[in-house]
Amino acid sequence: MQNDEANVARVRTAILDYLAQHESAADTQEGITDWWLPAEQRAMARTVIERALDTLVADGLLEGTRLIDGTVLYRRASAPKRA
Repeated sequence: MQNDEANVARVRTAILDYLAQHESAADTQEGITDWWLPAEQRAMARTVIERALDTLVADGLLEGTRLIDGTVLYRRASAPKRA
């Protein structure tokens, strides 16, 4: 379990690093996995990547928009949530 949390943290960092370089980027979970993550992280369990995305949305750093086919498109949040 502790290893999963470390992996979630690494994926979160990779996503935020990608967005720092590509501020207007938007993609699905599959696209994020294939294009935003470093090669060594692409093989991580789908649940690890989902949890990373979920926590970034919960923290107000990403927005998820559900498309008509049910797929979620993620992008940088327009304004971070205030605590």
